[in-house]
Amino acid sequence: TASVFKDISIGAAGILKPDSSASITVSGNWSNSGTFTHNSGTVQFNGSTAQALTGDTFYNLTINNSHAAPDDTNDVDSSAAVTVTNTLTVSDGQFQPTTASSFKDISIIATGIFKADSSANINVSGNWSKTGTFTPNTGTVTFNGAVAQTLTGETFYNLTINNTYTTPDDSNDVDSSALVTVTNLLTVTDGQFQPTTASVFKDISIGANGILKADSSANINVSGNWANSGAFTANTGTVTLNGTNQTISGNSTFYNLTKSVTTARTLTFE
Repeated sequence: TASVFKDISIGAAGILKPDSSASITVSGNWSNSGTFTHNSGTVQFNGSTAQALTGDTFYNLTINNSHAAPDDTNDVDSSAAVTVTNTLTVSDGQFQPTTASSFKDISIIATGIFKADSSANINVSGNWSKTGTFTPNTGTVTFNGAVAQTLTGETFYNLTINNTYTTPDDSNDVDSSALVTVTNLLTVTDGQFQPTTASVFKDISIGANGILKADSSANINVSGNWANSGAFTANTGTVTLNGTNQTISGNSTFYNLTKSVTTARTLTFE
């Protein structure tokens, strides 16, 4: 159950099916134009130079590339969407998946770098844990599970909450354990999102089935516009609008609302 390979090439009529729960390591490249059956096992990319893989579906995928100075040229790079149905672990080196890649749980360890392609959209149906580095580029991360999801503090470019749990509440939502920063757009399409205090957002859009409910007494900052056609639960917290000219649209009830400026600015209610 601990097979070791350099390059793997699966031809159109070929089938690679490791034993159930087997672990295999790949120090070179992975090319699949046939069939790979993951069989609830783990594939680990553990080279020391650049590694390439075609799009594929894994159960557990571990990136443990030991290149001394990982970057966009010296990383583990996919040429098509990657699906991981259990856990993606980036323990060392940089992993750069393409747009439309989908993961259940993501764990980025201290020396790991997760950097999706520029403007890539990736989906996460489980939990997000990071002690390493996540580079958002100008992409979108969508939390689209059907049960409770958790995330550690993180900086995203676009963050979309699209959790389909039938009756979202404080136990069944997308919940952060530390502050979240979204530098472009937070969209709460479905389900409840519960960020911690000190979270920072640019634009916020709450869809008809979405709920934004910051932690009790949380202070959140918004530098862009606020659009609400769903539900905002204020708790006993403060929303600080700290951008230039800003707009609030839709019906929202705030506990504390502050507009912070250094020169005269306009706050528009629509």
